[in-house]
Amino acid sequence: MDKHLGVLSKHTLLTQKFAEVYRQAQYVPQREENDAEHSRQLGYICRMLNDELWYNFDVWLLLKYALAHDLPEIITWDIPLHTRDLDALANKEENEKKAMIKLEEEYPEANSIRKYSKKYNKRTLNQDLYALLIKFCLL
Repeated sequence: MDKHLGVLSKHTLLTQKFAEVYRQAQYVPQREENDAEHSRQLGYICRMLNDELWYNFDVWLLLKYALAHDLPEIITWDIPLHTRDLDALANKEENEKKAMIKLEEEYPEANSIRKYSKKYNKRTLNQDLYALLIKFCLL
């Protein structure tokens, strides 16, 4: 098998896993939203706000963080900040770190997306960019 086709195949599997994670927050009561849809929507909203409000952030960086911010949920599933499960919330950060290690083992080809997810989850971003992204993560 061609090396590039194998890498493409692994990335496709990763995105399919992302689409299997259903979020607890629902915008339309009759339909659940998955993480792939949420990440795409977040990227769209951040891009439009950036353009409309003249934030002048690096658009590609905005999109990378939007696509990567919930990556650990492929392993941990969705644990929203407004959950009533206080144990899950208390262990969220540690569980996400473990999930990133597992994702690194299962998807070594996805180094780039993992890098942006780690940066996002470490909160090492510019505070304005972080605030813009987190505001719409909590919708």
